[in-house]
Amino acid sequence: LVEAGRVEEARDVSDEAVARDPLAFWQVMVRGFADLVNARHEEAYGRIRRAVEKVFGDSPMAVWWLGQSAAYAAHDDEAKAALARVETMGEEPFAGWAEVMRRALEGDRDGACDAIERVGLRDAARSDEYVPAYLAACLAQVGEIDEALGWIERAISWGLVAHRFYETNRFFAPLRGHPRFAALMERAREKERAFEA
Repeated sequence: LVEAGRVEEARDVSDEAVARDPLAFWQVMVRGFADLVNARHEEAYGRIRRAVEKVFGDSPMAVWWLGQSAAYAAHDDEAKAALARVETMGEEPFAGWAEVMRRALEGDRDGACDAIERVGLRDAARSDEYVPAYLAACLAQVGEIDEALGWIERAISWGLVAHRFYETNRFFAPLRGHPRFAALMERAREKERAFEA
């Protein structure tokens, strides 16, 4: 539901899932992702931060999501701190993926591109619908516009069609106004509408 852009339905379902099993981070993360897709970046960050602080502080996946949500909400210092913490946890793939975003947030183009290669993020992005969008965000942050657009295209073709996620995501600001980005958003809207039929 989140990926299809049906955010209000997704929020209702994930709220019920959290109520039934509050000790499973996956439910909290999905609810936070619904907020991110719906441009409620502060709300997502607050929700994920509270979950990590109270219960999931030892989970690399949870702390990685904390770093992302902080970054989307433009809390860059908190984001970099959380991502650096994931790196020290050493659990892959999250440690490597965290390094990529941390370096991108620091404006370290060479370091981010090297980390993308070293940790196999492109390979991971070839087998999932969310990871291409994550990779695209990191690439766009360091000015790799054409490759970022290519990964957004892949994410949309594989089902992450919630156009608001791309249109309100701060990482994709450098892509807005690009004709290819506009065409991709129209494709995302078409796919989103197909879910309503």
